[in-house]
Amino acid sequence: MSNSFENHGVTHLSASQLNLWIACPSLWILEKLLKKRGGVGCAAHRGTASEAGISAGLFDPLMSHEDCLAVALPIYDRLTALSGDPKRDSERAVIPGMITQGLSLREHGLPIRPSEGDQHRIEIRLEGVSVPIVGFLDWEYADEVIDLKTTLRVPSEMSAPHLRQASLYKTARMGKRVRFFYASDKKSAKHTLNREQYDQAIKEITLTAQRMERFLGLSKDARELAALVPHDSSSFYFNDPAVKAAAIEIYGF
Repeated sequence: MSNSFENHGVTHLSASQLNLWIACPSLWILEKLLKKRGGVGCAAHRGTASEAGISAGLFDPLMSHEDCLAVALPIYDRLTALSGDPKRDSERAVIPGMITQGLSLREHGLPIRPSEGDQHRIEIRLEGVSVPIVGFLDWEYADEVIDLKTTLRVPSEMSAPHLRQASLYKTARMGKRVRFFYASDKKSAKHTLNREQYDQAIKEITLTAQRMERFLGLSKDARELAALVPHDSSSFYFNDPAVKAAAIEIYGF
């Protein structure tokens, strides 16, 4: 017998999906159920490119900064080749500094190399949730997991969405410390998930997934579900013209 997720073609969840559902359910329905997606900004591509360069250098300690940069910049240029984002050049300019910060992780030694791909795939089950939660670990070591977050401003603590993401990583690797490494082009900081934070965050994300499943059970019609959630057209989530146009089509404004 199918469950509420499968009725809508949702075979698994992720931290980013659950965080988006909390922050902006109208966008989650637009993207996940109605398959109406916009473009990705250059900041996201900067993160992808920086991670590729840093990861190359962590797995090969003999690579120079210039070698790592030679991995990162072509990826960024390819991903942003057709981008109209006015921040394209400024985001590219911070990648060298972010790689410098990221290579400081060499002090942890060599990460465990994934058996497939560039990251370690995890899959966990949450109580009362019919589909698995899938995620990918940036770097895993013998005693800890480190996730990279590139940013123009290094935070003094982990945000609530990041704590929820970290709690899923911790659930998959209960015997290991989970740390998020925040890197700008000028500084970096590591923040470690503690037990109190874990208990609260895993509770939040479990209840969120359970509520999502109950909501999806109200109807097999995604447009009918869209009519039941609040929508804020002024939110930054709808800055992309394609997303805004899709939202107007579905939500009316």
